[in-house]
Amino acid sequence: MKKGTTDAAKITYFDAVKEHDEEKKKRSSSGMDRCKKMQCSVTLRRLLVHPDGVHFKKGNYSNPLMDLERIQLKLGKDLYKKTDQFAADIRLVFRNAMFRYPSRHNETHQAAAMLSELFETKWKDLEGKWEAEKAKRAKAKPFKSNEGEKRKPISDSDLSIAIANAKLQWEKNQKKKKSNEAVAAAQQNNVFVSCNSLWLQREKQREILQKMERTIFFGDDNFKYFHDLENLCGRSLTHYCTKENPLLKDLTGLVLREAE
Repeated sequence: MKKGTTDAAKITYFDAVKEHDEEKKKRSSSGMDRCKKMQCSVTLRRLLVHPDGVHFKKGNYSNPLMDLERIQLKLGKDLYKKTDQFAADIRLVFRNAMFRYPSRHNETHQAAAMLSELFETKWKDLEGKWEAEKAKRAKAKPFKSNEGEKRKPISDSDLSIAIANAKLQWEKNQKKKKSNEAVAAAQQNNVFVSCNSLWLQREKQREILQKMERTIFFGDDNFKYFHDLENLCGRSLTHYCTKENPLLKDLTGLVLREAE
């Protein structure tokens, strides 16, 4: 092969590759969005795997112009710019089948009518979902970017003022912190002093109670009862109630106060 022929073949090959890439890019940019394409693919797949879908595949004489497999191929190549074009081809398949076999008792006619109803039900749900998403996007507020705006340069004076204000704020925060710590320490010290004073006061009261001698006084009536007790005992109980023989104190914790 001559060199000129080889170069020409290379140029033709690269031109073909470039043209193919441009066409693919054009189809991708002009076709339906990825989400809708996937939903259309799922809907088409349900029709293909249906038991009656065999009547509408490639090579079947009931659909000489269009079949479900051709629609699947077009969808894979991004040849549908809008979802309405995809739906139109689906409807064309079933319409052609019912036109070719007009009898309602025909198996292909019945299959076309049933799958057509199945498709329309699913397609109505998809269109409602797409309309709702469209309305939701329309209500959403657009995000405003500030990337295009030019920032005002900061001068030396503005920077000095900002540093001075930051320093002043820091000093205020430090003073406030120290003041709060001093107040907390004073409160804690007051609580300690109060507790200590209360403890000392209770200790003094305890010492006074321990040193205090408990006494009891007998009135005239009580003294009479005491004599009655002596009569019952048959003996005098006076010497049992003195300090020298504190029997009554040991028994009752009380002593009689001697007359002055």
